[in-house]
Amino acid sequence: MTNSTDVLQKYEALAATYDRRWRRYYAETFARVVHRLRGSHAPSILDVPCGTGELLRWLLPQVPDAHVVGVDGSAAMLRIARQKWTGRAQVSFQRALADALPCAEATFDWVLCCSSLHYFRQPARVLGEFARVLKPTGRLLLLDWCRNPWHCRLLNWWKVHVDPTHVRMYTTQELEQLLRDTGWTVSHVERFRVSWIRGLRLWEMMEALATPANGREA
Repeated sequence: MTNSTDVLQKYEALAATYDRRWRRYYAETFARVVHRLRGSHAPSILDVPCGTGELLRWLLPQVPDAHVVGVDGSAAMLRIARQKWTGRAQVSFQRALADALPCAEATFDWVLCCSSLHYFRQPARVLGEFARVLKPTGRLLLLDWCRNPWHCRLLNWWKVHVDPTHVRMYTTQELEQLLRDTGWTVSHVERFRVSWIRGLRLWEMMEALATPANGREA
């Protein structure tokens, strides 16, 4: 994984204002997650890194029988998440890193990983953990920033030089190859855009849906 100390320090500092800062981005990206999971029957879901647990505001009304575990390395982010979901027996949170999940094998129907891949210095290790905790019929839904268009290649270059927590943005082709190389069967990779400067839809994103190669589609 990327330098975990740098990443954790960054999010400890951002936690108090994070939801307000990223409200529009949340709405536009989490809608993709809801679309994929809507109608699932009582799934068990791992959200990692879960941040402040904000994804659940969009997800649980559409998948009300879901049991969700959120994992994040930031104590400050998890404090906010627990405050939001106190008293919800179907929701729990644990502090850990994505490359060392505190979860048993074959536990979850879904692993959700949103806007975090660009931080992982050892993505194969993280993806191996995701495969380990998924049931044989389980699925990974991964959303992240996309480097395909020229302005996002420029953004990636800038982030690499100014942000010590940023590792790399992937193209859709690179993401698909990474998943296949680490033992996943990829069923779907798609680009989409969300609002960026002055509400213009210029922020390139990508969505991937995959299953462990030794598993099968539900």
